[in-house]
Amino acid sequence: SFGLAGLGGSNDLTASLRDLFKQMSETQEGIPPLMFLNALRNVFPQFAQRDRNGHGYAQQDAEEAWSQIVNQLRNKLTITDGNADSTSRVSFVDKYMAGRFDSVTECDDSAAKEAGEEPAKSSDVFFKLDCHIGKETNHLQDGIMAGLEEQIEKQSPTLNRNAVYTKRSRISRLPKYLTVHFVRFFWKRETQKKAKIMRKVTFPAELDIVEFCTEELRKQLVPVRDKVREIRKDELDVERSRKRQKLNDKREEDQKQEEEAGSQ
Repeated sequence: SFGLAGLGGSNDLTASLRDLFKQMSETQEGIPPLMFLNALRNVFPQFAQRDRNGHGYAQQDAEEAWSQIVNQLRNKLTITDGNADSTSRVSFVDKYMAGRFDSVTECDDSAAKEAGEEPAKSSDVFFKLDCHIGKETNHLQDGIMAGLEEQIEKQSPTLNRNAVYTKRSRISRLPKYLTVHFVRFFWKRETQKKAKIMRKVTFPAELDIVEFCTEELRKQLVPVRDKVREIRKDELDVERSRKRQKLNDKREEDQKQEEEAGSQ
């Protein structure tokens, strides 16, 4: 039920991506994504820049390419909204890849609070979580939490001057497919260029996102998470018991064979 009617030209990014996934699903071998790359470079010419030395194409930013592709899919790839009686269509990206932040922005200057300036609340859509990497970032969770707390400088209406504000965000809606972006580049003033942060950051095979959510969403997620953990623990206990029984059976079999060999 994907809304891809009329798509099929070699320059159409969405159709090329569809065809690429179809090709990959039909083989276990590697697939050179040439048609998709051509479509990407036609739609976004910046990705067709050549290397200064003349050796192929210039290196591009992966996050920028990902964002452009997702934006293109958001505009072109539509699905039915899921209601049995409805024929309206919605963006696949908005339905399955978009989350929502609830944020509170508060002035750090105590004078603003004393003057009666109230924290500002806002709600924003997001398509990826940023994992900010600093000198003390060792784990994915640390970087995500750092990305959810942002300091900005702006005009204070009560102080009539610029002041530093802290914006704290929490997830109020989780997407079915969550993307996490490791922010490894920063602007280096000394060289006026982007510099890459090479620090190692560990990440779990399974990410528990509960600590980054609003209290309301936590109340919905925690019971489900705990139930899943309980089921997995029971399955693990059954598997361990099965392995112990198998080991005991083997020991008994080996002992029986030794006794029979000794009696001959």
